[in-house]
Amino acid sequence: NRQVKKQGRSSVVARHRSWCKQLSGEWFLDPGNPAVKDYLRALVGEVVSKYDVDGIHLDYVRYPDNAMKFPDSDSFRKWGSRSKSLFRWREDNITGIVTAIYEDVKRLKPWVKVSSSPLGRYASLEGFPAEWSCMEAVSQNPKDWLQSGRHDFIVPMMYFREENYYPFLYDWANSCPPGKVISGLGVYRLDKSEGNWPFIEIKRQIETTRKMGVGQAYFRYENLHTHTILRQWLVSCFYRYPALTPGLKNPISQIPDTPNNLRVETQGGISNISWSPADGAFTYVLYATNDSLDMNTGDQIVAVLPKNIHSCSLSIPYRNYAIVARDRYGTESEPVFWTGKNIEPDKYRITL
Repeated sequence: NRQVKKQGRSSVVARHRSWCKQLSGEWFLDPGNPAVKDYLRALVGEVVSKYDVDGIHLDYVRYPDNAMKFPDSDSFRKWGSRSKSLFRWREDNITGIVTAIYEDVKRLKPWVKVSSSPLGRYASLEGFPAEWSCMEAVSQNPKDWLQSGRHDFIVPMMYFREENYYPFLYDWANSCPPGKVISGLGVYRLDKSEGNWPFIEIKRQIETTRKMGVGQAYFRYENLHTHTILRQWLVSCFYRYPALTPGLKNPISQIPDTPNNLRVETQGGISNISWSPADGAFTYVLYATNDSLDMNTGDQIVAVLPKNIHSCSLSIPYRNYAIVARDRYGTESEPVFWTGKNIEPDKYRITL
């Protein structure tokens, strides 16, 4: 409401009052109004078309928390169906918005990832009721979005602990496609004013997500930055090595050219590495080790560089090097190796 007053005549409420509903002193776009879906599609389409973004992340793509009081009975009468309940119709509205945005993004730039932050619990589980859940409270169905291919990943807002966290973590992990769930972790709860959680609570959640094959996202960066013990543990133990972003299926089924002519010159303890540009490259991933090269782990990644950079320097010289080109989808080229001389790629094909 404050933002609406601040924007004045330029606000969406002022320009399109029929699209908006007011509840508990706040304004909301009405997901049941077809014009709202078109408006959101246009906003996202403008961002994707005009800017070189890596992804579109949707927040609050749902009905308000107290949805039972949401005043959309007139919209339901106008655009609803007698064959569907109000609850089912609302779910279809949210899914329709998500679907339209996903399809538009992939049509414009298929490498751009689409994700969202649904509520942290999908629905009540046996023995574990959840009033504030996707399906029971706000008409979100993120499992369906993933399973039907209308999302690249989700980041549930799992800012809970104990019985309100672990059963629902297992539910997400066991019912969604592998690698598509990233647990939103409430590191802000470590603050005295926000719950005063002990460090061990967040540490246990982080370790459990990795065991379950679930990723980690942190809310908020400010809290992550100010809690020195957590930050130091993550850097020294949990995130010791670099990681590459997960790839997407490449609809054109092409791989980047190989970045040939890998050269390494070491002088005064500094290694200068260079290579030839590769068509189709978005980034280059450089590996180095004094042992056998293994590009299936992150501990040998020494640099990830943008496509316009074709050289770098390392203060630690290594015996063996390798480089691959990666496109916008995460598809990798054949590797080129350096062990004192160039080795042309033959049977090698490494996938991270």
